[in-house]
Amino acid sequence: MAGDPLLEQGRALAVLAAAVARFFSVPSRVKAALVRPLLGRCQAAFEAGGRTPWPTSGKALTGRGAVRKGREDTLRVSRHLSEGALLAARAVEEAALFGVPKNRVSAGAAAALRDAARSLRDAVLAAGRGDAQGCVESVVSVKRYSQRASLTAGSGLAEALELPNVVDGLKTKEIFIRLARSADEVHQAADLLGEIVAINK
Repeated sequence: MAGDPLLEQGRALAVLAAAVARFFSVPSRVKAALVRPLLGRCQAAFEAGGRTPWPTSGKALTGRGAVRKGREDTLRVSRHLSEGALLAARAVEEAALFGVPKNRVSAGAAAALRDAARSLRDAVLAAGRGDAQGCVESVVSVKRYSQRASLTAGSGLAEALELPNVVDGLKTKEIFIRLARSADEVHQAADLLGEIVAINK
């Protein structure tokens, strides 16, 4: 699996999500500055992602149509990974820009997003080596953590709308929207990955 662009992208997202979680646990400009180069790594992996057909461990589909479909599905997973990384990075960027203070809800959402990204990385790794069962187990974990992240961010969004200072509420709202959408992108990537593995079993 060395050099597999989709795996590289999954690893890059996991590293970025960990940095995002560290930022929201105790926000600082130093931690925020570490996220941007990690986003660049994710974007570079995306440029390579999707160009290689999905590895099927000796059970490759046959025919031009099947190969094209494999490439399209892999690219869709790659796009969801890329969008999830971008949204998470923007949440950090806006929180740092607006000077949003430490918040247990945003920290909880970011921590769940980090765990979802790690599980997604593990799912890509398992799928690439032909471990369908391992991939399915990791996909289930991705869905559980991403749903937790989305629900937590949703509760934070509701709290933001109730803040007495309208401007602060709007600033905080955007951050929770970014985190929730990032979690949704990770969830969709996991869904697609599960479908690809099921087809190629």
